[in-house]
Amino acid sequence: MIESLSFYADRVARFLVAVMMGMMTVDVLFGVLNRFLLKIPISWIEEIATYLLIYISLIGSAVAVRIGGHVGVGFIVSRLKDRTKRFLYWINVLGVLSFVVIVMVLGMRLALREMSQLGHATRIPMFWPFLSLPVGSLLILLQLLYLIKLLAKRETPPLGF
Repeated sequence: MIESLSFYADRVARFLVAVMMGMMTVDVLFGVLNRFLLKIPISWIEEIATYLLIYISLIGSAVAVRIGGHVGVGFIVSRLKDRTKRFLYWINVLGVLSFVVIVMVLGMRLALREMSQLGHATRIPMFWPFLSLPVGSLLILLQLLYLIKLLAKRETPPLGF
């Protein structure tokens, strides 16, 4: 169950990151062209690019968790005994899991609290940019549950974990 949920969440995350990177590229290119060729700076360009970058970073982190793409100290861990290595994997996963749950809960509170605040240039509710915290955290949480299942079955987690 968690394998398929993790797999499909990863595919959705990869798709969303690709779409948002394309949108951010078009947004920034449009802003540069307007500013330097037409001499008409548009204020909302940077704000949209910032919000997209935040979503890309948080959703992309979930992809990195699944493939073990985060920075790790594999050089040191690889020299340890299997029992010690497994213990450190568990400590790592549980520590990250705790942090992600806290970020998800507090991020949702923040998003709901700031619903009436509007972006300076775009005038969109700040709920949408702040929603990136619980959304990204939920996707990371799904991948961490997948890693926990791998560890419970005594399988080796991905490279960077």
